[in-house]
Amino acid sequence: MKKSEWQPAYDTIRLFVEDAARTHYGGNKERGFKFWAISEVLMETDLSDDQLKEPLVLDGRGDLGLDGYYEDPDAQTLILVQSKFHEQPVAIGNDELNRFLSSLKKVLDPQVVVATSNPLAQDAHRAVRDAIQRHWTLRFVFVSSGYLSPEGRTFAEANVQDTETIDSTEVRKEFEVYDLEKLKALYESHLSPSRFNTDVELAIAAKDRIESTVSGFRVLLANMAAAELVRAFRQHQYALFRLNPRGPLQNKVNSRILGTLRDEHKRDLFFHLNNGITAVCDSFKADDGQVIIRDFQIVNGCQTTVTLVRAAPIVEADQGIRILVRLIEGLAGLRDDIARATNDQARLTAQDFKSNDPLQRDLKNQFDALPSPVFYEVKRGDWVMVSDRQRYWDEGLSQYRRMKMKDLAQAAFALLGEPGDAKDKSRTIFEDESRYKKVFPEGVRAQQLLLPWHVYRAADKACETWTKFSGAQYARYCLVALVGSELAANQELLPLHESAKVLAQPDHIDALIKRGQQAVGSLVAALGDEYPGHREFFRSDDFFSKVLKSFRAQPS
Repeated sequence: MKKSEWQPAYDTIRLFVEDAARTHYGGNKERGFKFWAISEVLMETDLSDDQLKEPLVLDGRGDLGLDGYYEDPDAQTLILVQSKFHEQPVAIGNDELNRFLSSLKKVLDPQVVVATSNPLAQDAHRAVRDAIQRHWTLRFVFVSSGYLSPEGRTFAEANVQDTETIDSTEVRKEFEVYDLEKLKALYESHLSPSRFNTDVELAIAAKDRIESTVSGFRVLLANMAAAELVRAFRQHQYALFRLNPRGPLQNKVNSRILGTLRDEHKRDLFFHLNNGITAVCDSFKADDGQVIIRDFQIVNGCQTTVTLVRAAPIVEADQGIRILVRLIEGLAGLRDDIARATNDQARLTAQDFKSNDPLQRDLKNQFDALPSPVFYEVKRGDWVMVSDRQRYWDEGLSQYRRMKMKDLAQAAFALLGEPGDAKDKSRTIFEDESRYKKVFPEGVRAQQLLLPWHVYRAADKACETWTKFSGAQYARYCLVALVGSELAANQELLPLHESAKVLAQPDHIDALIKRGQQAVGSLVAALGDEYPGHREFFRSDDFFSKVLKSFRAQPS
């Protein structure tokens, strides 16, 4: 990117940065940029807003060179984050990038961690140590609204992958740098399902493919170099997945697939160890050493594709990594059935399909029909494709009225007495049908779900100003659950009329949250040196029961 190209690129993302700043950080654009940029980079991890927001509180004095970190068990990866925000064109050189990579030494040094003024540094130290002991990959992610200098680009490219021996353990490191140019391209790729066609040309030798006709439809079976799939993804990004039931953006890296690709002894067996991909298309033409495909759509194998892309340097350097491709021509009216059937056979979790649950579609319509309409984002990426956003604008709060299905589910689950699992096991809400029905019971109305959402937003606001407690950002779901112990003592959503009555008394909710803060503060002070750290404290059912006891002992 040239310096002269910076302003138009920044103007493209500015509204999203300002929106994130207003919604989550009281207008702070530096923090808003960090949230927006990381949400774009980590789109594949399917984190809720709360899960994105919490780890970014490490930023500040004594942060050891890190702004935050995320644990991704599916990919067996610890993601370490650094963000630099500029409202004018600033070049990023290799010194700044090297300082970020070198932060690992500080984080691992107990003396440095103890001496730092940042109380969250010890949590980061434990997280990195645990990741190394589990033989996880350390993924360094640097985001900036500046632009890479030639030296910075060279440094970033030279450090994409590396290994380091730490305490006799070989640690794999990955380094990703997203300057403004790359962030803009990433954002546009997430929009691509509604913008571009997905015609591709795949290099497949005649000897590696078979054509047939099954039930009147043309079918191609092929043994293809996996690098071709990586190339197709680079061309069309997530538009290749628009028919997948997970939604175009909800595709995680699979740790087992990634492990096979990283193992030099197993990667040549990839064809035999992986189920391959199933795709549909409008038409295809096999000619010499290539297959020309019109509107190529992957309906099963999105996770495989995303993982291959994550391991692109390995995949593109080894033509021996092969993948089975099943391509079906036509079937325009049966595409949804094929997508669901092939994914059912792959045993995907219930969460992948809940976006298509009639109950969720009904809730989306209900939220949209409220006197003050709320945009209910059932599939990630829906919001960025909305053209008429003004109808969701709240003049009083100076932000948009919108919520994501996963964020709402976490808020409701916490209100109903499960703050630890709402925080750390949110996936089980969608995988365990009893939990799903607890949060989204048959016949539930949007107005009933506004209560847990309002309580969560009030708790979030209270935590933002809770400066006396360094673990405030970890406490949101705990506070929601404490409020729920008073409002929903039977651990069921309140009936419609009772929800409306409580929502009409916001001061009462605020008073309960304040009482909850006092309960947390009292227990933390009582624990003293036995306090286990913020992350462990707020994910523990045992500690929550103690907080609840303290809460009930507080004067009402």
